[in-house]
Parts: sequence; structure tokens; C-alpha cells
Amino acid sequence: MYLKIGIMTMLQTDPDPKAVPQGWHKISRSPIFKKLLILSFGTILTFLLLEILVRLHPPFETRIKGDKLVLPVNRTYLIKNNEIPDIDPLVTHTRNSLGFRGSPPPPNDLENYLSIVTIGGSTTECNLLSDSKTWTDILGKKLDRSFKKVWINNAGLDGHSTFGHIVLMEDYVSRLKPKIAIFLVGANELGVDEPTESDNKNIRKFSLNHIKLWPRQIVMHSEFFITVLNLYRMIKARNLGLPHHYTDFKTIQLKNMSEAETLRAILENAGELRLRNYRNRLLRLTDICRANSIEPVLVTQPVLSGRGKDDISGADLERMTVRDLNGKVAWQILELYNDVLRDVAKKNKIQLIDLSVEMPKSSRYFYDVYHFTNSGAEKVADIILKHISVFLAGKYPGFLR
Repeated sequence: MYLKIGIMTMLQTDPDPKAVPQGWHKISRSPIFKKLLILSFGTILTFLLLEILVRLHPPFETRIKGDKLVLPVNRTYLIKNNEIPDIDPLVTHTRNSLGFRGSPPPPNDLENYLSIVTIGGSTTECNLLSDSKTWTDILGKKLDRSFKKVWINNAGLDGHSTFGHIVLMEDYVSRLKPKIAIFLVGANELGVDEPTESDNKNIRKFSLNHIKLWPRQIVMHSEFFITVLNLYRMIKARNLGLPHHYTDFKTIQLKNMSEAETLRAILENAGELRLRNYRNRLLRLTDICRANSIEPVLVTQPVLSGRGKDDISGADLERMTVRDLNGKVAWQILELYNDVLRDVAKKNKIQLIDLSVEMPKSSRYFYDVYHFTNSGAEKVADIILKHISVFLAGKYPGFLR
């Protein structure tokens, strides 16, 4: 009420005729103008109240704020599981002082360790696997048998694509400077749009020198807008079929696709522009690694769907429904992204581990199309170990036991 009276008083005050543009008096006395001004003030007040509320009581944990990555540190999550076979009934998921999964880094001595960080989306994070049962942790234990002073951490983040990995590398991993960065990427790249400048750079600080950027800076610094944006991302991921859930492959629906439908799906999800942009993001990641004396290792993305039949459930892996596609077409699309990764590794002399080819297509290893069971994580670790042990022995012979 007081606000409205103050606004009306301000509008009714006669200004100096020489101090305002011609015609302003008529506009300022317009009922529509007064209503718009009141509405504007009301909108600003509402936004400020929502901003304060979200800052005091955030509705959910966010890991991306604007172009900045915010990791939860020193947290332990207990997740009950009464649905998914071959996963612990009570999952313990711990984040260390870096915000990664694994033991904290040795203080002021990491350069004397065989240090490895694994980077990727949910298939790297293994959100529903206990700390000791992620493929990263198992790989570290197996490496410790042949190498001394092994330190390995899991920097996988559920839902992240190479856009997020670039920010992770710039904000965290490049400062840590591990000797090796293992990238398991591909599943979250499908349908990713062309990157903008802000996808590859940290946001600029809010200052008077960037007046044209004020609207963007306000949005990127606003907890309310960040919450809305992350909610949108969560809904989009859910629509893509990426959130974690158990799939009963015995009862999974089957889908046939014509040649025309197949071609349309491939063009929509893996067109030339998207594959080229994916290549550029991979090159950006490897450039960041090389600039910081980090050796990149690229791993292709495996999935259950694609070819043949599941040896456990008997499900047809080619005709099983994957999002709005069938297994065969979904696999063909993912393989186009895997081919880009293979080519980048070959042309830039980067160690490649072709997990998508070597990982058996069996539901004993997957609890849905994408995510690993405990047995699956063990299998992934074994496959990666086979290749990376030879690579590490040649690159860092001083760490051999």
C-alpha cells in the first residue's frame, strides 16, 4: 500500500518542463504507464523475495552456477536401494575435500604420486554404486598391485557432457595437475547443440566495464535463475531417458524402425554440425590437458543396446526401446560419437581404450541401458586396467613395483 502511494505521488509531481523530454508529461500521466510502472516495481520486488528465499533455502543441490562449477565437498550420501539387483541395499556415496569421490589428495606432495582423475558423466560417477565399488575405485586398487604411490579420484558428474567437463578441467583439474586424466564420454553428447562462447569460458566478473552484459551477469549471479535453469536441465535429462532407474529387460517394449525413420533419427541426433562440435570439444579438453602437463586417455562409451540378445533376460538388444528409438538405431548414433573420439585419439596420438567394443552386452553388467551394476563396474575396471597398465609402465616406469 505504501509503495503504491509513493509511486502515485512520484508520478503526480510536476517536473521541471525543461528537465524532461517533450511529451513526457502526457506519457507520465497515462493510466497505462502508471500501471506498467507499478507492475514493474511489483515484479522486481517479487524477484528479490524469491532470490532471498532460494538463497536461504535452496530447493536442491546445484553443481552448475552460470558457467561456474560448484562441487559438494566433504559430504556423505546414503542411498537406499530395494529395486536394483547387484547393487548394495544401502549405497554409501562420499565426496572428499575436492568434491570428488576417493581419498583426499596428499598434502603438498601430489607430484610425487602416480595421480589419476577419471572424468565423465553418470557412467563415471556411478552415483548408485558404493564408494568402494565404482570402476574408478576398483581400478585404483588393481593398479596398486603393480604400481606404487597410486592416487586416483573420481570426478564424474551425473548428466555432464563435454561442455561441463571443459569447465571442470579449467576450474579444478588443471589446478590439481594429475599425471593422467581418463575421459569416459559420449552418452551425454547426443543432441547437444552448438556451443556458445560462454560454454568455453568462465563468466566475467560483474563490473561497470561490461554494461552491455548486465542482463546476462544478473541471470548468471542469480540463485533463483540458476535454480530454474538447473530444474530445466533435470527435466530435459529425464525426457532423454538418462536418469537412473532399473529396467526389467524381460518385459521391455520392442520397437521397429523403417529406413526413413532411421535416417531421420541419425540426422537429428548426430548431424555433421553436432559431430564437428563434439570433435572441437574433445580437442579443447585435450588441449587443456596438454597445456597443464596432464596426459589424456580417451575411453569410448559402452551401452547395453545394439546387437544380439541379452544372455540373461533374452531381450532383443536391437529392437528394445531406447528413448524414442530402438536399440539398433540408438547404438548406431552413439557409435558415430564414439568414432569421432576414436579419430581424435588416433590423429593426436592419445591413448584410446575402446570400451564400447570390449564391454560385453549383458544385463549382468547393466541395470539399465547405460549404467553399470557392481559386476559391470568390476568388468569396466578390468578392461581399462588391461590397457592402461601397459601405457603407465611405459610412460612412468619409476612407479613400477
